[in-house]
Amino acid sequence: MLNYRKEIYIPLIMAAAMLACSMSWLFVVMFQLLDFSAKERLAQQQRYYIIKLESTIADAESGLRGYLLTGNPVFLSTFNKAKREVNKLFAKVMLLEHGHLESKQIITETQLLVEDKFLVLDRALQIQMSAGAYAPHLNLIKDTGKLAMEKIKKNLSSLDYKTLQRKNIYHSEIKAKIKEAMFGATVLIIIVMSLLAFTYKHAVNLFAKLIDNNIIVDRLSYEAFHDQLTGLLNRRGFMNQLKNIYEYASIKNKKFAILYMDLNKFKQVNDRYGHHYGDAVLIKVATLLKSQLRACDGLARLGGDEFSAVINNYSDRYELTQLTERIKQSVEQPINIESELIEVGVSVGVAEYPNDAKSIETLLTIADEAMYESKFQS
Repeated sequence: MLNYRKEIYIPLIMAAAMLACSMSWLFVVMFQLLDFSAKERLAQQQRYYIIKLESTIADAESGLRGYLLTGNPVFLSTFNKAKREVNKLFAKVMLLEHGHLESKQIITETQLLVEDKFLVLDRALQIQMSAGAYAPHLNLIKDTGKLAMEKIKKNLSSLDYKTLQRKNIYHSEIKAKIKEAMFGATVLIIIVMSLLAFTYKHAVNLFAKLIDNNIIVDRLSYEAFHDQLTGLLNRRGFMNQLKNIYEYASIKNKKFAILYMDLNKFKQVNDRYGHHYGDAVLIKVATLLKSQLRACDGLARLGGDEFSAVINNYSDRYELTQLTERIKQSVEQPINIESELIEVGVSVGVAEYPNDAKSIETLLTIADEAMYESKFQS
């Protein structure tokens, strides 16, 4: 038998597993893409601080030189502001430097050089304040500061180059991850479309199997309760129908009758013409019996040449007697089987509920006995 739960759950589990793997892979790629984008942004930001750091150091030196030459306090304010900004920029550059030992060493070395440079500038400032407007200290600033500034620029240029290399590496990784993400999204779309197509096809096939199974079940159920030769109810089907009619009649105080019928001279037909003719006679008799009954009545072939009927919604016993006479007359007419006129008859026994009995078994016995009595009288 088809296991519908297995047919449904296994494809669903497989589909869920494939989608989970694809989504996980795509999630990892997107996470890496975001990580490299953040690193590239930080590298770009660090380059900005490095460039600004160099210009700010130059501004400090220019501010102090302007003050020493002019004595204008505006230049001194520029110098002090630049000194404070340099310290902040060094802190930011160092903060953005993650796990690169060589770059950290360059930053530390540059910071020491800047501190030494500012010590020289501060010394020159003190000399200026105590010696007057012009003094030999200007040459000291010029000579010492120039050498220090060259070294500072060299270090900052080296640091900027390393940062630019890292930025380019991150940019290349971003491009690669974007391509990988696009490929992953394409694969995911293909998987989803394939799963939808597979699910649709599988559902259609499963529905077709279900219909086939229902057809098989219906056919087996029909065969279990019907006679294969005549298409009438068999004994099992007749008993089920009879029980339902009996239960309804007992509850609603209705009456019904059972007709037991047995063909006459049927054995001679089989002996003379063979079973092929006998089967044809049974099929013809079944047709004749159905023609005499109504849609509310039931008809069955119990086996061999025995038939039975359940009669509902009749007025009295006289109506049953007329029905049995019509049945006898229709069956006694010669039956044409392959140009052979075959004569058979039928004996009919009748039992009524509740007049004759109030149980199915007793009713069947009474109808059977009445049928045999009718056969012996004919």
